[in-house]
This record gives sequence, C-alpha cells and structure tokens, in this order.
Amino acid sequence: MTWFTALQQDKVYQGHCADVQRLTKDKDLLMSQTRPKLRDLMSLDVMEDMLIDKMGHAETDAEEDKVLERITGRDGETYWWRYSTAQDMIQDMMLRKCVEIANIKASIDLCDERLKEAQHALGEYTDKFRDNYNKEATKDEA
Repeated sequence: MTWFTALQQDKVYQGHCADVQRLTKDKDLLMSQTRPKLRDLMSLDVMEDMLIDKMGHAETDAEEDKVLERITGRDGETYWWRYSTAQDMIQDMMLRKCVEIANIKASIDLCDERLKEAQHALGEYTDKFRDNYNKEATKDEA
C-alpha cells in the first residue's frame, strides 16, 4: 500500500478534506448570492440613466407648460420634481444593494481565511503523515 492510499483511508485526513470541501461550497454559495444583487444594481443604474434623460425632457418653456397643464393638469416643473424624487428612490435602492453586496463580500473574505487555514492544516497533516509513513516503511525494510 502506498502512503497516499493509506492517507486517504485516514479519518483525520478525511475530516480535513471534508472541512475544505464544506468551506469551498460555502464560498461558492456566497459568490452565487452576489450575482443577482450585482445585476439588480446594474439595472437600477440603467433606470437612473433613463430617468435623468426624462428629467431633461421635463424642462419646458412657458408655452409647453400651458399645453402640459391643459392636457395633464401638471406643468414641466411638476414632472421634473417627480422624476427627481424617483431618482432619489433609485439611489437609495442602489445604496441598499451596495450594502448587501458589501456584507456578502465580508462573509466571503471570512470564508476565504478559514479556507486557507483548512488547506494549510490539510497540507501539514499530509506532510506529517507521509513522513511518518516513510519512516515506518524504512524501519520495516531494515
């Protein structure tokens, strides 16, 4: 039996491997949670751009204001302020998405640290196991 075959049957090694696998899965799950939030953020950015464009169309002169008031009951400035309020609401939603993404990123960073520690422990255990196995094999040969 080779040292690696013996290592794969070792319970401590299996525990270290399970830790690395679990942490990798956790990190992947967290990463997948950021993608839809980033898409939402980009969509909100596009909506804000469209709103800013609309706000430019709401800047009307006195003649256009009279037509708007007669047809809709509102002048250009009223529309501009409504668009401005909508823009503020979009910016608030964008900030909330950014905070959510930042919180997930902090969790990913923590998971990364734990994963590095688990990988380091796995590597150290593997090295010790190999060295001990080789010592035992050398003793048996002698």
